Amino acid sequence: AARARVLERFTLAQWNDGYRALYDDLVPRAPAPVRGAAGLERVTAP
Repeated sequence: AARARVLERFTLAQWNDGYRALYDDLVPRAPAPVRGAAGLERVTAP
């Protein structure tokens, strides 16, 4: 059970990184503070 939980967390982290990368691609010119205010720093899986 513990292994499954670790794997789930790792997958969630990967999903999170992918979402951030995609967001950065879609909004490449938005300054970092704006992206932070948009909640990018606290992105979580749905």
